Amino acid sequence: MSHFATNWAILQRGLKPATKIVLWHLCDRHNPDLGCFPTQVRLAADCEMPVSSLNNQLRALEEARLIHRVRCHDPQTHRRQATRYILGFEDRFPDPSDEGGNGDSGPDDGDDSGDPCPDSGDGAISEKSPKPSPNLAGFHLRNSETNPVREPLREPVKEEEGARAR
Repeated sequence: MSHFATNWAILQRGLKPATKIVLWHLCDRHNPDLGCFPTQVRLAADCEMPVSSLNNQLRALEEARLIHRVRCHDPQTHRRQATRYILGFEDRFPDPSDEGGNGDSGPDDGDDSGDPCPDSGDGAISEKSPKPSPNLAGFHLRNSETNPVREPLREPVKEEEGARAR
């Protein structure tokens, strides 16, 4: 926890409430020596919002140049690791004149022998088919259903119909 980081987050103006909550929790997870790298699941739980909404807020913070995301992966297993967040007040925050901005030049990227992920940062790292699996849809796609409670369908039972006829 960094008091400087949380005070910096509070001083930021012009943000929507949900975006400011995400920024505050990112700053709350910031360590001055090691940086900021909470998982999306942890950050979503802290902010009390779904991961899909969290990603929208993180995108808004990046567009406002308050954070910079560095997507990391394990060079041996090619599995994603927790994203590192560079906050706007940090010395390592990228200069706006820097081109690229795909996260390849961030701290602790590991092996520099190849591109860690596609330019968007959201695609597959492996050589397998990019077609999404229906088993993983809950992790990558937004659930747009507004009412998660499904009301049971009430159908008359035939015994009740016989009782009414008597």
